[in-house]
Amino acid sequence: MTGRARCVSIKLTRKRRRKLEQIVRAGSSPQRLVLRARIVLAAAEHETNAQIARDLGCNVAVVRTWRRRFACRGIPGLFDKPRSGRPEVHGPSARLAVLAVATSVPPEGESQWSQRGIAAYLGERSWADPPCVTHSDPGHHYLAARR
Repeated sequence: MTGRARCVSIKLTRKRRRKLEQIVRAGSSPQRLVLRARIVLAAAEHETNAQIARDLGCNVAVVRTWRRRFACRGIPGLFDKPRSGRPEVHGPSARLAVLAVATSVPPEGESQWSQRGIAAYLGERSWADPPCVTHSDPGHHYLAARR
């Protein structure tokens, strides 16, 4: 035993290889996902972690992480895990209700829906509150004085 850790072996089916190549070629793919797909494609060619890291300009630990995640979870393992964060204030049904009102015919005498009009129609006062006023807003002194 030389003391070196063994690389996780990656074997790709034709379908998985095509999907990874599609991710790499797509212009709309996030670059972090493209890097992960390239790591897996290189690993499937039996390249070492150090060689992949050198070729792709990243750290060996990054190669090791994504090689292992792919071996355990497949292509879904290449996507970011959900992160914790602030919970949604309004769920999907509320957003759909706002969208439905905003895309409907506006009230008599109006050319379009306003934020306040939508909120009044839906009966939700918190949606009608103006957004936070910052110093970069023109007229912020006027808006801040009204609060």
